Amino acid sequence: MKRTFAIVLAMMLALMMSVSVYAAPGSFVSSPSGNAAPTIIDVVPDSPDCTMEIIITPYSERDKLPDDEREQLEKAYSDIAGASDLTELWKELADLAKENNITDPHLAVSDLFQIHGEGCDDHDGHKGFEITLDADTLSHFFALMQMDENGNWSKVDGAYINEDGHLVFHLTKMPVSMAIVVNSENVSPETSAMANLKNDMVIYGALMLVSALAIVVLVVKSKKYA
Repeated sequence: MKRTFAIVLAMMLALMMSVSVYAAPGSFVSSPSGNAAPTIIDVVPDSPDCTMEIIITPYSERDKLPDDEREQLEKAYSDIAGASDLTELWKELADLAKENNITDPHLAVSDLFQIHGEGCDDHDGHKGFEITLDADTLSHFFALMQMDENGNWSKVDGAYINEDGHLVFHLTKMPVSMAIVVNSENVSPETSAMANLKNDMVIYGALMLVSALAIVVLVVKSKKYA
């Protein structure tokens, strides 16, 4: 029987280790690989004759991007995941918190995505776009960050939440990797990634129970016929 419990314990440990790969890095509210892209509400080009279509690609769908754009988004993810504090990416975030009377900010990224445009052959002669997006955690919005082609982070100036609760900002350069930063102290961590984790844990728990019962039955039978 001791051998049986040892086997069951080993199985439980192995399954717990396999679940741990879903854990979200500390600088994210949850892993962006489980988040869908923010929803485009409206796009208003500065040049009325611009026919460009704005495309948003979440981190979870990065493999759809050309190699250079995928690598940029992956670098953005690595930067955020590797930062113990988001001010390591852009130190002015701390000053921004003070300006907004936030003395102990719990800053984290809720959405990581790439924006690029398609369908305009003469965009160099145009200016930019006012883009309106919707995302799940905008009620805790703190700042919108962007990473340029050289891997440098900066805040998107003028980004704000409108009366409908949507994120509005102006964008001129694309493609660009962007991150929605929230004050996460009161944000529920149960985004889609966490929900998936819960579901996985239920499944793994059921599998462990079934496996344990099967082992016990086999041991009992083996003793019976010994």
